[in-house]
Amino acid sequence: MRKTLNHAVMGCIWMLLSLIGGTAQAGQIDVQLLVYQVKEPEADPYISRLLVSADYLRLDQGEADAGFILLDRRARVIYNVNPDDELILVIEPQDAAGEIPARLQPSERRIEVQAMPSVAGRQPQHWEFLAQDTLCRSAVVLPGVMPGATQAYAEYLGLLAGQQQANLASIPAEFQAPCDLLIHVYGSDAVLAKGLPLREWEEGGRQQELVDFRQVFPVAEGVFRLPEAYRRMQLGDI
Repeated sequence: MRKTLNHAVMGCIWMLLSLIGGTAQAGQIDVQLLVYQVKEPEADPYISRLLVSADYLRLDQGEADAGFILLDRRARVIYNVNPDDELILVIEPQDAAGEIPARLQPSERRIEVQAMPSVAGRQPQHWEFLAQDTLCRSAVVLPGVMPGATQAYAEYLGLLAGQQQANLASIPAEFQAPCDLLIHVYGSDAVLAKGLPLREWEEGGRQQELVDFRQVFPVAEGVFRLPEAYRRMQLGDI
């Protein structure tokens, strides 16, 4: 895994040249952009695109007519938009404690990598995150770059973690794997707290790599608008 670090970082250097981006024209607004290629076991790679404004975060696969997820950052509400069923699943925030239980024995360590190239005057870092001495997640991050976008991403993952934590009482302890708890519940924003993720690996085999990012990216004005005709259903009603 560590042998690929320099290649991963070098592949991201060119993207810093596009940070200035374009300028919105009539009928457009400027947002921040992150694009990841995601690889999961026994599945084809796919694109995860994040569009970020001061009020919203939209996650999609880069297709305007497909489904998407919208986070209202001020209300802290997530909307999962399904065009096939013309349905919007509404996920309200859950009040859940964010402290990592001591039984997980969480730890993190920075791995020193030789000849790690600097990017825009900043030094990428390699971090590993463990639970009960098991390596759960590894990431190469770039500190101090795209802080607004990484903050919005962390807000979204934090809300999902609250939902997961609220459901833990219904899951038998023997099915609560330490790494799953660390990654998806108690340490969902651990990587983002270190910086912009350039590449991540998870214990279950999931990987994602940053393939594009822009500080200014023009999109259609309605990109954060929910379809008015769609039915709405609360997550708690399912």
